[in-house]
Amino acid sequence: MKQFIKFGFIGGIGFLVDASILLFLVHKLNMDINISRVFSFLFAVLVTWLLNRKFTFSLNSKYKKRKEYIYYMSIQTIGALLNYTIFISLVYSYKVFQEYLILPLAIASIIVMFFNFFMIRNKIYN
Repeated sequence: MKQFIKFGFIGGIGFLVDASILLFLVHKLNMDINISRVFSFLFAVLVTWLLNRKFTFSLNSKYKKRKEYIYYMSIQTIGALLNYTIFISLVYSYKVFQEYLILPLAIASIIVMFFNFFMIRNKIYN
């Protein structure tokens, strides 16, 4: 349970990174939502991997750092596809979500957090 709380807290940091970059790219640089979401995701995954590696799982990986990151990124990519599917479905289904992108981003992130935690803990840091 302690790991899940740490994972959730770091996920919250990742969410802030993800949301900040997404909103900046869309609203300040007028980039496409889809392209912006890819950039925000990639940066957020790097941040969460570094933090989870140090604080949540205490470097208990059975893999060397490079291979660990590849596995982490792979799991996060599957999670991101789920996240993105939920996010885009909400954005294009409900007008309010087009105006307040942070809402569908939060909903998708919370749902996928459970998948990511159990996959990462069981496949990398067991």
